[in-house]
Order: sequence, then C-alpha cells, then structure tokens
Amino acid sequence: RLDNHQLVRQLAYKIGFLFQSQDDLLDVFGDPNVTGKIGTDIQDGKCTWVSVRAAQKLRGKPEMNEFKEDYGKSTPEKVANIKKLLDKLKIRDEFSTFQRKFSEK
Repeated sequence: RLDNHQLVRQLAYKIGFLFQSQDDLLDVFGDPNVTGKIGTDIQDGKCTWVSVRAAQKLRGKPEMNEFKEDYGKSTPEKVANIKKLLDKLKIRDEFSTFQRKFSEK
C-alpha cells in the first residue's frame, strides 16, 4: 500500500537524520576508544549538525569571526579553540534537546 510506503519513508528519514546528527556530535565529543574513530569533521570543515547549530547560535555575535577563522583548520590549537567555543555554546545540551524534540515528532 502506498500509505504504508510513505510512513516507512518518513520513519526511515527520521532515523537516518538522528543517526547522522548523533554521529556528527560523536565525531567532535566522542571518545575514540569507544567510537573506534578519530573525529576530523572540525579539521575537514564539514557541514554537520554541530557546525550548523553553532553557526546559528553565533549569528550576529563577535565569536562568529573566531568560528569562521578556526573551523576547517587542522592545527591542534584551532581545533581546541573550536571545541572550547562549542562547549561555551553548550552544543551537547542543545543536541539532547534537539534529539528529544525530533524524536517526539
């Protein structure tokens, strides 16, 4: 039935979106010993849930210049600066809220 196909499609999209956004968060904040990978999204300048949410929160703020300057750079200092900024923005807390609200839809 076409009705069921659409519902399955919507559910698959939600599961995929939640999986990818959580993967984005773990890339930045996850323990490589647990996740089995060393995150490089910051160094690679990838457009992720984390980077988009940070940019949204930084819109119109002076820290946006720091974010633009350091995001996508591979030096340990630049990566540390971005991680500090993400902590200051409480991105992990934001993700928990996002995950809960998105799951309720």
